[in-house]
Amino acid sequence: MLQQLSFKHKIALLIASSVAGLALIAGLSIVQTRSEIIDGKKGALRTAVQAAQNIAVAYQAKAVAGTMSVEDAKKAAREAIRVSRYGGAEGKSDYFYIFTTEGVGVMHPFKPEWEGQDMIGKVKDTSGLDMSADAVAQALDVSADEWRAELPLIEEWFEKIGTALPTSMRDELESLKTRLDRI
Repeated sequence: MLQQLSFKHKIALLIASSVAGLALIAGLSIVQTRSEIIDGKKGALRTAVQAAQNIAVAYQAKAVAGTMSVEDAKKAAREAIRVSRYGGAEGKSDYFYIFTTEGVGVMHPFKPEWEGQDMIGKVKDTSGLDMSADAVAQALDVSADEWRAELPLIEEWFEKIGTALPTSMRDELESLKTRLDRI
């Protein structure tokens, strides 16, 4: 079959197959790079949440040691986490919040009126979806060991310390999606 092609067509076929091969390698590289970027961002976010948890654990230890009352330690932990920030160029663009596993607001740095309120169905995530009872139940439907490995509970204290998807991460992911859609 190749013997029937002219020299010009053989060269064109060689160039076309080379370009196709390079395009395939580039595509696979982009997918791999995207995955690595997302994994890195998830790791950074997990580390930030663990830092906030460590603040609460330190105050819990003070309460256990008797150097602070439990209520004073909880209040001090809430206030320390309230002013904690991470992310962005200066490390101050994103914030933490605390909700119970039932969806009751414990602390939000910009919405103190949420504290003590049932926020199920009242809070939208960064993509506009409501925090529903089903979503909370699904998120909590894991074994205790798996939960603690991902987001350890601070027993008898704040049940979930979390964070909104950082603006910088959301923007980076959207930009990456846009670039990938062009390919």
